[in-house]
Amino acid sequence: MPDLLEELQKNTEKNAELLASLAAEQRNRIKLEDENRKLSEAARTLRATVEITQPKATYYDLILENPEAVPVTLIAKDYGYSAVKFNALLHEYKIQFAVGGTWELYQEYADCGYTHNNVHYTKTGHNKVHMCWTQKGRFFLYDFLKKEGILPKIEQPRQEAMV
Repeated sequence: MPDLLEELQKNTEKNAELLASLAAEQRNRIKLEDENRKLSEAARTLRATVEITQPKATYYDLILENPEAVPVTLIAKDYGYSAVKFNALLHEYKIQFAVGGTWELYQEYADCGYTHNNVHYTKTGHNKVHMCWTQKGRFFLYDFLKKEGILPKIEQPRQEAMV
């Protein structure tokens, strides 16, 4: 240090170089701090986005695990409903109506590929039509009900157990 101080006192050109170098370092440090602050804000935003979208992504993953049409009972369970209550809810929203003990979609939804009818033969020789929901129909129900404020259980806020 003493040698440097002596050098600085004698050599004003060296002094100017060091001051310029110090100023450049300081500008670079400020620039890096600003970039770091922006990256931290972006990371916080990304974490918030993941927290919001994770339940939906998880629900979609669960649906896609089963590419076949499923009975309404399975979808109803996703929402914490019985099949009877869920069917009544869909009827209330004018998605489906009952005909002779079988649910059918209103015409607005009938040709969208949301359902598939399975025929079950009984021991008495009669047949019963049973409507099942395709994965496309399941996504439709999810989007429709979410707009109405009805979420599957996996997306519902968890209630803390009372102690």
